[in-house]
Amino acid sequence: MTDTNIDVWGPLSGTPAWSLGWFSIESGATHPAIVGQDDILYIGAGRYVASVTENAGQNFAPGTSASYTQNPRALDLAEDYVVSGIEELGINLMIGTTNINRKNALIFPWNRVDTSFSIPIEIQENGVQQMININNLLYVSAGADGRVYVTDGANTILFAQLPKSLIGLDRLPEYDLTYRPQAILNNQGRLHIGVSSIANGLVNLGVYSISTTGDIVLQNTISTGNAGGTENSLKIGALFQQSTGSYIMSWEDGVTAGIDKVHATDGYTSYASYVETGLFVVGREKYKKEYKEVEITFARDLATGNGIKLYFRENLTDSYTLFDTVDFATHGAVSYKVIYPLNLRFTTVQFKVEFTTASSTTPELMSIRFVGLT
Repeated sequence: MTDTNIDVWGPLSGTPAWSLGWFSIESGATHPAIVGQDDILYIGAGRYVASVTENAGQNFAPGTSASYTQNPRALDLAEDYVVSGIEELGINLMIGTTNINRKNALIFPWNRVDTSFSIPIEIQENGVQQMININNLLYVSAGADGRVYVTDGANTILFAQLPKSLIGLDRLPEYDLTYRPQAILNNQGRLHIGVSSIANGLVNLGVYSISTTGDIVLQNTISTGNAGGTENSLKIGALFQQSTGSYIMSWEDGVTAGIDKVHATDGYTSYASYVETGLFVVGREKYKKEYKEVEITFARDLATGNGIKLYFRENLTDSYTLFDTVDFATHGAVSYKVIYPLNLRFTTVQFKVEFTTASSTTPELMSIRFVGLT
């Protein structure tokens, strides 16, 4: 929403269901909003925070002005700062901002009672993009390079960095990632972030998940198959928890928009999911490292329809070479497999493993151990 009018959805029955121009607020590029634990609606509006409060003894009804109190300027922030996100931390409302004049982002704590905010938290990034409270810690996606910070309201540290080489930011440092304020959630103990871009050179866009220890996974892409690198821009609009392990995400693929449901037991088929190692230096040009066998261990036996494919390449510009497949159809319900003999010799090498699932079963790979000559 880019104008100064807030529309509201009224009762599902009766006419009209929509109340257009119900509440006028200050202009802003976006209007992030939150219903606080105090049952007050807070809305970001430029450098102001607006509020809507249900009056005592009343049930909120959009068409009944006596049932609520509106305040388009419940809080005003420092000049040049624009509200980009709102979250709660303890008693405070945490108001994330961007600065229209310099690379500096502030999070303004406000106790919702005083006429002004307390000392802000400063992050040296080009704006706060997303925020979420998990276990009374505030996780903050900030800037345009894929960094995530965590703060307890006083101390702030870098929590995670999305892999620039995977997304293409190492090749295209002038490009920016973009984020929508509502495209963030906590799902099964992992922070999920919708990562978008209006630049068509970046790749592997979608929903990334980050564990409490900082490991990062490209959790899923949108159903159209667009993960970047096309002429269409890709935007993840919002993530919404539906049930345990299941969430809904809205997206925009160029001029097409839609909603996907993602469930923990709906794994990728046809070897669409994968993991990659880094590029390792394992030998010298005259004395290449030679591998004779590989040992593969699964946490449980392979099930019908499960399988993995193993690939290697010797530099980041080469295509991958498939050197073996371990699947249920060929090897049965195995939990351990040795591939022998191999004749692989490398100076540098990167490995890739692709997975395929069936129904609700997924190959639970524990380890891959390459055995070579010293």
